[in-house]
Amino acid sequence: IQIGHGFTPLAAGLTTLPFAACSALASGASVRVAPKIGKVILQVGAALLVLGLGGVLLTLHAVGTDALQGYWLAPALALSGLGLGCVAAPLINLILSAIHQGNAGSASGVLTTMQQVGGALGVAIVGVVFFGGLSSNAASVSAAGDPALRQQLVAAGFPTAQVDAAIGGFSECFNARAQSADPSASPTQCAQADAEQAACNAPASLPHQQQGLCTVFLDEAALRLNENFTHAFKLAVVMDMVVFGAVFVLVFALPKATNRRPPVAAVDPA
Repeated sequence: IQIGHGFTPLAAGLTTLPFAACSALASGASVRVAPKIGKVILQVGAALLVLGLGGVLLTLHAVGTDALQGYWLAPALALSGLGLGCVAAPLINLILSAIHQGNAGSASGVLTTMQQVGGALGVAIVGVVFFGGLSSNAASVSAAGDPALRQQLVAAGFPTAQVDAAIGGFSECFNARAQSADPSASPTQCAQADAEQAACNAPASLPHQQQGLCTVFLDEAALRLNENFTHAFKLAVVMDMVVFGAVFVLVFALPKATNRRPPVAAVDPA
């Protein structure tokens, strides 16, 4: 949301604050509730996560990409945070509750290892989905925005004979940035665009017409980046919804809690 939607670091942090705060609150509460309702708490958490992430998608669809403010996402992110707290905090205890005391140490080690492996794989897969969505959708975003950009350039007084070349170079730069491993980096295709943007950063030295052209290109770049990041973000959220939906189903496979204490040998009264 900083690169794609232009949020400041402070605004980005405040946007995700409801998720973190509700996750912490739910973690403390779920540990106390879990002994009473057992593995149902995990299913409640997974369901809340799916609903919260679905709320994020609905919010993005309803608000649109160019009017997104952090507070619009707060309710859905808060619900997702409650769900994560209900899953993450009691998970280890509920899984190990079905393990005999003699095997608890080994089981705990295996579980912790798999959590680390799962976390690393999760970050990698989400990254592939997100950045793959950025690169694959960039051309479509450019094609959809070219007609409106052409009209704006003509209206701003840009030479008609140079419009197509300007749009082509602009779209090539945008697509190259989207396909780069680092969206904030500047590919070689953007050398001319970077030079023009540097000139635009000193508007006082530019004639009035040139200032208008700078505004057109900067606004179009922000709009395309916004739309492309939102598309990729939606793909990642859908993948997360599928994962937590699978968690909800897989919880049924967890065995019921058993007494982990070893059996006590009978004592001979004699």
